[in-house]
Amino acid sequence: MNKLFSLFLIGSIALVNVGCNEECDEWHEGDDCKSEVRTKYYGIYTGTFPGPGGLPKQVLVSEYPEDIQRLNIVVPYNNNMTLYLEYTPQSGSFTIPSQTIVYSEQVSSRFSGMGNFNGDELYFSLTIEDIFNGSVASSSTAIFTGSK
Repeated sequence: MNKLFSLFLIGSIALVNVGCNEECDEWHEGDDCKSEVRTKYYGIYTGTFPGPGGLPKQVLVSEYPEDIQRLNIVVPYNNNMTLYLEYTPQSGSFTIPSQTIVYSEQVSSRFSGMGNFNGDELYFSLTIEDIFNGSVASSSTAIFTGSK
């Protein structure tokens, strides 16, 4: 009887240990640590962004396939340009590293910025430098505030 009780007790302990949460790295969450933190930021955010007509604008946040530490962000500027951002899972803050879009041999734009996710809200400040023949012709800052 003691042997049967011991086997039952060992089996019960093993089942309890299987159900315990694992310690996830900062990029994953959930009971099995297989859910990527960044997926909760995916979606379309509607809000304000400078542009013609002053109408509400939409920003799309989606997967950056090559790197779990990045997200794609489609910004309503020059026919919906795609940039990437690098985020910090614990805080929801991110940076938009300097990225250059080349339109022609003489004309390009450089973008950089910072922002954060707060629940279903998105905020970012984007610096835009228009470059002509290798020199900065103009610089401006655009701010987006929106929600899902």
